[in-house]
Amino acid sequence: MPQKSREPRSSAPVPKYPSAGSLAVSSRPRLFIGFRGEGQQRAAEIASRLAARQMSGRALSAAGLVKGCHMHKVAVIVGSIRKDSINKKLAGALAKLAEGKLAFDYVKIDDLPLFNQDNETSPTPEVTRNKAQIAAADGLLFLTPEHNRSIPAAMKNAIDWATRPHGTSAFRGKPGAIIGASRGGIATAIAQSHLRVILAGHLVATLGTPEAHVQFKDGLIDDSGNVTDETTKKFLQGFVDNFVKLVAAIAR
Repeated sequence: MPQKSREPRSSAPVPKYPSAGSLAVSSRPRLFIGFRGEGQQRAAEIASRLAARQMSGRALSAAGLVKGCHMHKVAVIVGSIRKDSINKKLAGALAKLAEGKLAFDYVKIDDLPLFNQDNETSPTPEVTRNKAQIAAADGLLFLTPEHNRSIPAAMKNAIDWATRPHGTSAFRGKPGAIIGASRGGIATAIAQSHLRVILAGHLVATLGTPEAHVQFKDGLIDDSGNVTDETTKKFLQGFVDNFVKLVAAIAR
């Protein structure tokens, strides 16, 4: 009997993707499903750039990102506005861990008026400052407590102002990361889940690995912003380093 001819196997190399322990950016484009028009175009552009960098096998080490180019600026939004906020302390600790890799620009949210759509086309100077500061950043870092199983009202108010009027969101297309501290056992897991849903609607590509729910204990961070527990410090350093890679991969 005649033998069936077989298609020759392709000699093209199999593309190599980052391991699960490095940077989980390959799943990010799934955030963009369902968007149309300009948003869909921007999503496709981001996905294309991520794929190109993965396929090339380019090393995205923190040292390589900073050397020879400007340091990426990150807008830092702390959801708690109280004086002794543990999330503010956590932000200070992350700033120390990110020294030489990211420039932190803290966004003031405690002086914003309550969002009212009637006033979105004639914003106050505080609202204008807030939105411009976020728009100028290369990335976004959110530190949220958990209030009644969601994010604090002050953070939601800041997000509402920064994303209105419709079609003018200052968040759109930026890389972001979410972290939160609480004294409870599950920390801020539910609040962070809510925040991811909100940010996905503005094409924010949030860091997927690692998720960071910090159970805060007295003495965990000293007055100088140093993390005193070595296991926690190592974990937070990994969080920062992965965020550095994500910002570099997406930021223009």
